[in-house]
Amino acid sequence: MMNMMRRGKLWPGAASIERGDGNLMTMQQPVEILSDQAVLERDDVLDFTAVDVARRYTQSPPAETCQLLQNLLQAYATFTDFGQRADLASLFTDDAVWDGREYGFGIAHGPDAIANLVGGHYDEVNPLMHLPGPSMLIPITADEVHGACWCMATKWIDGAVLPVLYFYYDDVFRRDAAGVWRFAHRRLRPRYLPS
Repeated sequence: MMNMMRRGKLWPGAASIERGDGNLMTMQQPVEILSDQAVLERDDVLDFTAVDVARRYTQSPPAETCQLLQNLLQAYATFTDFGQRADLASLFTDDAVWDGREYGFGIAHGPDAIANLVGGHYDEVNPLMHLPGPSMLIPITADEVHGACWCMATKWIDGAVLPVLYFYYDDVFRRDAAGVWRFAHRRLRPRYLPS
């Protein structure tokens, strides 16, 4: 993984990566990795970063809200890794956006489109595993919370584990009229920028 990073390529945007058996596996073409400033200059993405959330670490939603949102994060990882598209769709608001463009995964609007895009990576023979950390959470209103969640993910291909991918999510959580918290916006961000 370190050699791959020194070359400035990240899984899954790497043209090839070394498998555990020493062989190279071809992946999609490299994608442009944007700096935080370049991301913020685009008008179609969230206007905050993990650093912005971290600077407000002394602010926190109520404990019950924090626990519900941590559960939501774990449910997302579980439903994604087990290919449960209907359950995955239920975690998003009707107007939700999932943005994985910085890794070449595209963008989706609405629960069904998001579940199809994210769930499209599911492969029972070559499973994924997401290991999300706890999210830093800051309240915006009583019904909206922003979060930054670090995550590691890996995938098994032909019995070999791919290198671990380190990334984070910028999240907007919204509580609906029934009092259920859901993702309103989820953006996947690279952890390491090419040198």
